[in-house]
Amino acid sequence: MERARNFSQAAADFFIGALCLFELYGRLPAFSGVLMEIQFIVIHSFPFMVILVSGIERGGPKKAVFWGLFFIYALFAWQSDGAAGIAQFAALTFATYYGASLRDGWKEQKFPLVVRWAGSLLAFMVLAKAAGMSTDVNYWSEEARAPLFGALYFAALGCLELSGVYNRDWAAILNKLTGQNPSVPPGKDKRP
Repeated sequence: MERARNFSQAAADFFIGALCLFELYGRLPAFSGVLMEIQFIVIHSFPFMVILVSGIERGGPKKAVFWGLFFIYALFAWQSDGAAGIAQFAALTFATYYGASLRDGWKEQKFPLVVRWAGSLLAFMVLAKAAGMSTDVNYWSEEARAPLFGALYFAALGCLELSGVYNRDWAAILNKLTGQNPSVPPGKDKRP
């Protein structure tokens, strides 16, 4: 059951990676440069996701911050590709964080979301360099290497989903690493 769930989570990433490969081999028109520009925005939208996951109080400051960030990220996406950029931002946000939303109790488990973000950020930086992408994201829509970067990046995200790394019991792992009893909540351990 767990492997099937991991595969269903990885499918969106593998699908996007396959589309990038089709572009790389001339079977689709150029789209990967803009796609990866927008993925750059998605990765930087992590504060938006944390607020979304932690819940928005009716009329509270989180609600104002949420809508402010939503507007800023939508504006960046619009600047990249108009209305299509906003649609891509929504789809890429879904693909990037889809796996987190399928977990039971995912709203209470913020650390796996941090692990998911850190994994996608690390893969993004390493694979952008490996693919030879320009350091200026504004030129990625014209980059001939963008399809390769997109294929590698989304394949890496799919592999991370398949590995199950995001689904580990991170609280217990961190407690073990810090020497705390994983069955006792932090701060409640009364060992001498």
